[in-house]
Amino acid sequence: MKCTGGGIPTVTYAGESYNDLYTVTAAAFAEWWIVAFYTISMLALMFHLYHGFSSAFQTLGLNHPKYNPLIKGVGYGFAIIVPALFAVIPIIMFYQSI
Repeated sequence: MKCTGGGIPTVTYAGESYNDLYTVTAAAFAEWWIVAFYTISMLALMFHLYHGFSSAFQTLGLNHPKYNPLIKGVGYGFAIIVPALFAVIPIIMFYQSI
């Protein structure tokens, strides 16, 4: 493995050289403060998704008193699951680097 001029390590597969972005990501997620910032950012994403999910249906004119509770419930689940799964990645990588 060698580094390019920009400091990004490269790896060679089948004679082709590629930037080794996994190594860069693993090094970044070995720092506790980067993992903390990323996780807090996922909390901000959660609020954004919660608002945007139901707003998308309203924008499309698909809001109805009968379906609004279902839309809000699915949106709430979506807004929790997606950021939580994204936040798990750096947390696992951090604990693997310890």
